[in-house]
Amino acid sequence: LAQYTPAKPSVTVKDHHNKLTFIQQQRSIGYNRLCPNISYIPLPEPTNTSHPISVGACCGIGHRLSYNIPTFVHGIHHRRPIFAIWTDVLWSALFNDTAYIKSSSNRTLVTASEYYGNGNPSHWLEGIPDHEKGTINPGTAYDTYGRLAPLFDMPLAQSIVHSLQNSLSPTVLSFLTSIREQSYMSELHFCAHVREGNNETGDWEGKTWRHIDLYSTLNSTLHSMTELARKRNAHNVTVFIASDNVNSRNWFEENVPLNWNVIHPTHELEKPESGVWFGQHGSKTNSVLSQQQKDEAMAEAVSDIFALGECDALWIPNYSSFTLTSIILSRAKKRI
Repeated sequence: LAQYTPAKPSVTVKDHHNKLTFIQQQRSIGYNRLCPNISYIPLPEPTNTSHPISVGACCGIGHRLSYNIPTFVHGIHHRRPIFAIWTDVLWSALFNDTAYIKSSSNRTLVTASEYYGNGNPSHWLEGIPDHEKGTINPGTAYDTYGRLAPLFDMPLAQSIVHSLQNSLSPTVLSFLTSIREQSYMSELHFCAHVREGNNETGDWEGKTWRHIDLYSTLNSTLHSMTELARKRNAHNVTVFIASDNVNSRNWFEENVPLNWNVIHPTHELEKPESGVWFGQHGSKTNSVLSQQQKDEAMAEAVSDIFALGECDALWIPNYSSFTLTSIILSRAKKRI
């Protein structure tokens, strides 16, 4: 019998293997750049179990976290267990339980604990050690975060947000993963959040100090991005745009330089015709959604928040509580 000699791999197979290896290497480089191994301070275990704290939620995800995170800082610093009693969308739809923060539907905790439904402890900064403050350029959107600014560079707040990042639910990750995967292959990954209003009514109409001219804002943001890319000598750039107005991403797609890519999440939900799904208290915009759709709409918003915190540089042309968590993540990594 003739001896069997295995066929040598064809050039096509070899080339394909080399291409896959190159992609894996580039992905690894991008991942390590955007998700560096940072040393966060350990969170203290909640040993003061006889004095729990519970939090409620109102309105959009940015508004919720802008009150919940200061409460988390207060509770975790004092080693008190925290229960998130969100009623319209359960905390568990967005975050897995941790040793520090757990989801609960037990309404008796509202009276059996120190409860903050739509607020935070007035004394939440008491006892928090002094820490190094990062640079905040005057005359920028940073100036408008007021009571939230102490969170930006606070090691405890950064550890709490990092813990939330590591406990994202499968529903949130179903939106976030494709954004991450598309960003790893670039030399630089830029992000921006633009809160335009999308013809929202209610209390937004009275907040004229937050109203912007959309296209001049987009134009100035892109100009700033191209300047930074030029200084870094980067040509392969990805851009992630989170906005309540779908025209924001469309405009970027039409105007970014050659070789830049605007990220399209592979899992996206339809936005409301006006406003946002979760707006001011009493808004009926999301009344047309089923519970599963509400969970997914909130999960998509949470994924945007964490995606904005995983960039080489983050642009915030106008104030929004939506970006609080993103800023904390970015500044923990010493990003721009």
